[in-house]
Amino acid sequence: MVEPGLLRWMKELLTGRGSGGPTGGLNNEFRDFVNGRPVQGPAGPPAPKASKKPLIIFLLALFGVPYAMTKLIRILSDRAKAQAAANGGVLPGQLPPLDPSSLTFARALYPFTPSNPNELALKDNEIVAITGKLDPRTGAEVDPRMEVDGEWWKGRTRDGREGWFPKKWVEVLQRRQPEEPKKID
Repeated sequence: MVEPGLLRWMKELLTGRGSGGPTGGLNNEFRDFVNGRPVQGPAGPPAPKASKKPLIIFLLALFGVPYAMTKLIRILSDRAKAQAAANGGVLPGQLPPLDPSSLTFARALYPFTPSNPNELALKDNEIVAITGKLDPRTGAEVDPRMEVDGEWWKGRTRDGREGWFPKKWVEVLQRRQPEEPKKID
């Protein structure tokens, strides 16, 4: 079935008469289009301007975010340096260096078999240098010179193996007191 509008257009095209109705102007435009002449679009409001928001967001992402991150990193770095200076050169989360002469030693009372790679295997009567303790309140390693109620200590054996072991498996060795020189009268 052929559309009535298409039939009317073909009739007007063949006879050369326009209908004179409201679509007469569109028929003239279509006729100009068919004949290859340039056709103006329908007259109406001008096209809207492109938004500048995407450009602004792009420029902020390109320049603003890296600038802000640089400033943030600089501020955090300065704070960490100030804390380190206040704590005697030790950054937060770091343990102070241990003096080997102040290390505490322990002797294994029982053999300990580790259940994961972070644990230290101990043999009976093996000597271990205590290099850290586990603070049960924070779950972090603390200086071995601190007194904490943790059940796990970190140590190093003479052959260089390091790891965690239960403190109940060892006894702390007491340091020998240096003998005072005898006085001769």
